[in-house]
Amino acid sequence: MDELFGDLKEGDRLGNYQIVSEIGKGGMSHVYKATFLVTGQERALKVLPPNSSDERVSALKWEAEISHAIGEHPNIVRVYEEGEQNGWSYLGMELINGESLESLIKRGVKPGVRRSLEIAASVAYGLEYIHGRNIFHADIKPGNILVNDHVKITDFGIAYDANRKRPLLQKGIIIGTVNFIAPERIYAAKDPSCPDARTDIYSLGAALYHMLTGNLPFDDKTDRDVMTNILIGMPASPSGRNKDIPASVSELCLKALEKEPEKRFHSAREFIEAADKVLNSCI
Repeated sequence: MDELFGDLKEGDRLGNYQIVSEIGKGGMSHVYKATFLVTGQERALKVLPPNSSDERVSALKWEAEISHAIGEHPNIVRVYEEGEQNGWSYLGMELINGESLESLIKRGVKPGVRRSLEIAASVAYGLEYIHGRNIFHADIKPGNILVNDHVKITDFGIAYDANRKRPLLQKGIIIGTVNFIAPERIYAAKDPSCPDARTDIYSLGAALYHMLTGNLPFDDKTDRDVMTNILIGMPASPSGRNKDIPASVSELCLKALEKEPEKRFHSAREFIEAADKVLNSCI
């Protein structure tokens, strides 16, 4: 059998799971298709190897904990359980027979204006649900949006629970992915503040911009330059990049990307209503 991940091979078992095949990998973990041996159900298994840092293992455990606090929603990937065996840490998760929005964009797939708005609205429905529980994702980006017949948010490893004020926010630490992070989260590295609904809305706006144009709002070569532009620059209008994008869609996207949180949509519900209005009126 082919070696998949360190000493982990196809057919190996972790707890009640048997590895079937690799789905993908990121900076922290690999994700496998696995059989849940108790029921025979196919699930996704997110795995960290034995040499993973304490920080990464803690993030995986936190993802399981906060996912259980969130519960079930049609636009959120369900986490069933967290476990550990012989140093391997893992999450048993809902298996989505699709791919990430990031993967689609990298393959040159263009969702189109209507589909881009529909995907963004579906993400906003998931955000509305978690925000109602005082939980904020803090890392909305195309890589954490899975698309098939449904649209689902995944990866709550750095999500913030305002009820329990966890995880603790520290000076000097920027939480999120640079190209999709809200300006206030950059300022928070000097003066930690809690994420809120509007920080997730900004990230959603950046993801929508990427879907509409194929470009990032700011595509500078270095993270430092990207963050500088997030703080003081203005993204080009989506309709300026692509004449087929209606002005009303550009306006919606740029409102989500406003630098001042109070000028953005104040809630996921506001975003959904604006997206529905645009969809029903001109597309």
